Amino acid sequence: MHWPRCYSPKALFAVEADRKLAPLVQRKYGTNAAYTDVHTSVSPWDRTDFDARVPGAGTFAATFYAYGELLLHDQWVYDNHCWSEGNHQWLYAGLCAGNYGLTYSNLRLWEYPYLPHFDLLKMHPLSVDIGVPWTSQFFTGKEGWQKPENIVASIDQFLAATIAYGHIGWLVEETHGIRQTCRSYYMLQPLQSRYAMLQPQEIRYGSDDGLVTSSEAFQTGAWRKSKLFLLYPNGLRIWVNGNAAESWPIAGIAHELPPFGWLALGMDGFLECSESLDGKRYDRVSSPEGIFLDGRGTWHRFDGIATSGSVAVRRAKKGTGLSVTAVDGVDQLLIAEPEGSFAAEDVRTAIGAIAQAQKITARAFDETDRNLGEAAVRQTDSGWEIRPPGSAVRLEITATK
Repeated sequence: MHWPRCYSPKALFAVEADRKLAPLVQRKYGTNAAYTDVHTSVSPWDRTDFDARVPGAGTFAATFYAYGELLLHDQWVYDNHCWSEGNHQWLYAGLCAGNYGLTYSNLRLWEYPYLPHFDLLKMHPLSVDIGVPWTSQFFTGKEGWQKPENIVASIDQFLAATIAYGHIGWLVEETHGIRQTCRSYYMLQPLQSRYAMLQPQEIRYGSDDGLVTSSEAFQTGAWRKSKLFLLYPNGLRIWVNGNAAESWPIAGIAHELPPFGWLALGMDGFLECSESLDGKRYDRVSSPEGIFLDGRGTWHRFDGIATSGSVAVRRAKKGTGLSVTAVDGVDQLLIAEPEGSFAAEDVRTAIGAIAQAQKITARAFDETDRNLGEAAVRQTDSGWEIRPPGSAVRLEITATK
């Protein structure tokens, strides 16, 4: 068993070697995480040792226990951050922190209906999976998914599947555009922090008769439409439309999910959606810790932030102002009072304070963190209008006297 560059040692020897080498590596480099490659990828029966001299000769259980012990040891050495490749990670759930959410098989994840029950109910209370897993692996066998005219819809589908299966995010590669990379980060990071390693209380499917239980969906075939509803024990509710051909109007709450759209509602003032409004799709995250809005070329206003581009808004690291990341297409930004009342440390409170200020400054910075000076600002009836310089990627906005 070997690749051109390396050989697989006996499983029992691997445990012995890891006992010696992992602590040495950790002490020398001060690492607090490890990628223990391959061990959860290969099946233990493919590495069965038939050497009669070894304990458990001829049994895959010996290999399984050896690899499990190795993963647990790396968990101990690397501050509970041992990660592996995945594929047979279901065997090792709970023995490492997580794995790539992949399968080396003929199953095409991009066309198979959502069936996340084993992941969500059995595996993810014990460990996490990353992505589904990366874009090229997910779209294996799909022609043209990465073409410029298809890439936005492809990333929609990739992110929707990640959420449906309860995985943490894979950062979309910059080769597909920084806007898609940032969308994957700002849409998944706050949402996954609210569901990772939680076992859902309900898994239901959307049907012509509304939400039905999984058992009913399997009997009627409704599950094949991939309209999924998840309820987590912290009150988080998620709807994911994995249907490539149909929109999904969510009854009772006036949200319409386009193909590969989703909606998440939390109990802490959290809302996330990738949905349609007046026939135009947009992306939005509203949370106490941050705001993200991608208007996809159409002007949208939520939480006191309006733009047609892609922006992320957080409280400034120092003081009471705002730090705005202008991801792409932000030739104009509006800051107005958000609707509702929020806690003192909520970013929406800081947005309201800037909106009410008599005077503000917006200092611009480029991708090298070079200070570009002050952006043009003016007060309108709608709020503060800011026009960043073309090379600006960050704005530090403060109220001034």
